[in-house]
Amino acid sequence: MKEEEETEIACRNLTILPKSGTVCLAKKEVILVNKEFELLLLLAENPDLVFSKDTCSRWRGGWTLWQMRQP
Repeated sequence: MKEEEETEIACRNLTILPKSGTVCLAKKEVILVNKEFELLLLLAENPDLVFSKDTCSRWRGGWTLWQMRQP
């Protein structure tokens, strides 16, 4: 069975590989703790949205955007 190529998210010289949890900046791997990676991925996947500091601090990966808007 052929392994599927991972979809990457790229912005300028930043590349995020969501499935493998890898981040590269200028083609050099950046080591992030899980929370940092999840927040970076959230922001990269939603470039047209603005998140408050409070929302980001309460975020626990896997929330839907609808849940994030709830008080």
